[in-house]
Amino acid sequence: MSFAPIGGKIFYINRFKNNNLFSLSILVMIGLLCGLQGMSYADDSPAVELRAVTEQPWTEANANTFVVKLELEGAAWAEISEIRQAVSVSGIDGVTIKTERYRSGRRWVCTSSCGNFIEYGYWENIYRTDPAVRRKSDTVLEVPLTIDGNNFDFDTNATLAFTVEADAIVDYNGEPLTAIMSVTTTVSASAPLALTEQNLGGSVVTLTLTGGKYAAQLLDGAVTVSGISGVGVSDVVRKSDTVLEVPLTFDGNDFDTDATLAFTVAPAAIANYNSVPVTAVIPVTARKEVVSASVVSALTEATLDGSMVSLLLTAVTFEQALSKIKDAVTVSGITGVTINTATVQRISDRKITVELDFDGTDFISDTALTFSVASDAITNYKGTALTTEVPVTANTGEDLLTIFWTDWGTDKIQRADLDLANLNISNREDLVTQGLEEPRDIALDIEGGKMYWTDWVRGKIQR
Repeated sequence: MSFAPIGGKIFYINRFKNNNLFSLSILVMIGLLCGLQGMSYADDSPAVELRAVTEQPWTEANANTFVVKLELEGAAWAEISEIRQAVSVSGIDGVTIKTERYRSGRRWVCTSSCGNFIEYGYWENIYRTDPAVRRKSDTVLEVPLTIDGNNFDFDTNATLAFTVEADAIVDYNGEPLTAIMSVTTTVSASAPLALTEQNLGGSVVTLTLTGGKYAAQLLDGAVTVSGISGVGVSDVVRKSDTVLEVPLTFDGNDFDTDATLAFTVAPAAIANYNSVPVTAVIPVTARKEVVSASVVSALTEATLDGSMVSLLLTAVTFEQALSKIKDAVTVSGITGVTINTATVQRISDRKITVELDFDGTDFISDTALTFSVASDAITNYKGTALTTEVPVTANTGEDLLTIFWTDWGTDKIQRADLDLANLNISNREDLVTQGLEEPRDIALDIEGGKMYWTDWVRGKIQR
């Protein structure tokens, strides 16, 4: 019987010793009754294999948060209490299995009358520090690693060896199992010239391996690339045990912001290596394709027909075939304006000229023409059409009236521009919005610059 301290008072407990002799006698009697015929012994140990599996390469940067999975084949892990002290790691000085503090029980601390039938004291928790190994399933252990910064020795040719004692495996009495994990196999990417969107196609990237050797025979898919749509690899060349040359292909798919290519080397491409793929990255500078327009004199509604416009490309060039250009250059923005395709001229790799046709359809407000150059007109370009604008001034006072009216429903006096040719109203404006109660009739003094109206509710003529 035991009591815990409550409210600062000390309670007593009774302590009794276990009668181990009685338990031993029962066990001996069972053995004698059963005899030896029902007992069995393990013959040869079962075929059990241990593998170390990781989801990412182990590096100095992630060493303190890195987790290795130990996978069993042909057996099952024992209970976690049997496993924690049976797993160890070696191979790199300063690398150990991460530990955690566990509560393992309680013990009685006697403060007075110790050794007597009635003692005074209290219970305190007992803790121990064990490896923070996790039993995820019957066949999978998770082993978190940590490094000692003062004693850490990182060897570029090192490996980590995980050893599991037989006690950690159910029904196994063979030798300890060991799994080897390469921890330093890395790859870096380089190129003779900085990669840009313009030189991607045909560039060659060198992949240099550290901590391993490339396999003598490279299978298809040994190296893949990602990060920019339209970029691929052609035949990879093994230049030495540690160097691959990777020619790039590019379909010209446009990108307008700087990006990064990621090269992935499959485990099968590295000799005696069975861990995760290794990757290397290299930056690529995007090019901003632009088209700009220029005219000899400002475009107006009166001069549109027959005007010449020059279109200039930046970072790309026009196709050599004029036929590809004519159908790929268009104009919009003003009804009745088109490009006379028969007059399109290719002045240089980056410059063309176009002549405008205009059927005279009237427009009353200043606006702009939008010129569009589709990808078909541009060499090795798969992006969206490039566009630019040119302002156009409308003829003033042509078929345009200004009208004034009273709105007694909203108690406002308003004005707007009326396009007689198209019956469009624009530039609507409130002139008077306060002090009105059903304004009705309105009159304008053009020369004097004054406006008069009647107010039915107020019974007034106002100005």
